[in-house]
Amino acid sequence: MKKQTPPMEIDIHLLDLRYAHTRIKNAAALAKMQNSIIRYGQIVPALAVPENNNFILIDGYLRLKALKACGHDCIKLQVIEASEADSLFVMLAKNNDRQWRSNRAGSLNPGTSQPFHLFIWRDSQTIGQG
Repeated sequence: MKKQTPPMEIDIHLLDLRYAHTRIKNAAALAKMQNSIIRYGQIVPALAVPENNNFILIDGYLRLKALKACGHDCIKLQVIEASEADSLFVMLAKNNDRQWRSNRAGSLNPGTSQPFHLFIWRDSQTIGQG
């Protein structure tokens, strides 16, 4: 069972961004996130799992990019004491609850007909196998 600690603020350089390649780039969403951070600060913590002295960022890549663009060097982080694979599935379940506005236009990995969550699932299957 996963264990959550209270959200904390950590230096961005402590993040392992191994899943950045699975994210869809959306300039409008980034601009909206930047405006929100400028106006309200970071409201929702990013999701990560600990690994050695770093944190593997599971969810919150858009928040991270917006924070960096706004000149921040720290991020609010919710650390889950669970396996990396379990945390990926938590993120996928959370994303399934969202209504994807760009389901037809942006949710497919460019050049393929596979939804991007299949790429995350594939990556989660290889964790610890190499």
